[in-house]
Amino acid sequence: MHRRYQQAGLTLIELMIVVAVLTILATIAYPLYTQQAQKSRRTDARTALETIAQAEERFFTINGSYTVSLTSLQIDTAMDTACTGTDVSSCNTANGAYSVTLTQPGGAATFVVTATPQGAQTGDACTSLNVNQIGVRAGAGTGCW
Repeated sequence: MHRRYQQAGLTLIELMIVVAVLTILATIAYPLYTQQAQKSRRTDARTALETIAQAEERFFTINGSYTVSLTSLQIDTAMDTACTGTDVSSCNTANGAYSVTLTQPGGAATFVVTATPQGAQTGDACTSLNVNQIGVRAGAGTGCW
């Protein structure tokens, strides 16, 4: 009356194979995840730039000139809430991945809004995004807009 016990569990080799497969999957998935996260943050920056450009056009319609003050454009939803208290021409996007700067290179009749990546976004292929008063969108990199 001998009972034979069956071995339960995994052998060391089976466990090593599972770890190897998981490692291969992780090395493929992580870069893809990083690219999608950067793309998503870039979309937030483009939205902020378009929001600022539209606010500039409204400001121009009312005042006859553009402004370099992000605060006077009253666009709190697109920008970091810390930027709402003072007259500023540069601030971070709501997600903090881009620094947005508003300039007037040709005087009060022009404006350029530029978004520059910061923090985790600095590894993105698009090193800057901008839009001007005539709606021309540009970016340093391919496929940024």
